[in-house]
Amino acid sequence: MKTKFPSEKHYKLLSEDFHNIDNDITKSYLEYTLICQKTIAKVESYLSKLEMTNSQFLILLCLYVSDKNIDNITNISKKLGISNVTVSNVVKTLQIKGLVEKKKLKEDKRFSRVVLKKQGKNFMKNFIPEYYSKYKELFKTFDKDELLQLQFLIAKLNLAFDSMSGKEKFWW
Repeated sequence: MKTKFPSEKHYKLLSEDFHNIDNDITKSYLEYTLICQKTIAKVESYLSKLEMTNSQFLILLCLYVSDKNIDNITNISKKLGISNVTVSNVVKTLQIKGLVEKKKLKEDKRFSRVVLKKQGKNFMKNFIPEYYSKYKELFKTFDKDELLQLQFLIAKLNLAFDSMSGKEKFWW
């Protein structure tokens, strides 16, 4: 029989070798990291069939829900936690695909906004219901209270990450 990784045995080994490690924190972190990795792998596999990356989808989603489907690179970067350089490169790819365009600001030509084009809006209108059916399946065994609890815990994790800004950073 295949052993689940990480198992209680693995956590026990860690606690024996590292006495100052809190098993509950380690277990929470590793389980969280592994479920994130599984989720990203599933999402990327699904999106690859549409010749789309997760970053491309997130930027399109960010634009789709923005006022007038317009935003700038810096705002998108801050909202998604992706570097400006990465957002710029992904936007270039989305421009090539005909899903977005960059428009210079009339008041200052040095700056531009990213605009979701009609083709991008149509893609999202078709994609979101299909994508929803995929993640709805993931949460089908959760009741309303569990979903609210999960949302609360995710919000708490987000606050913890945000509070680390300017303080000692993670290794990444």
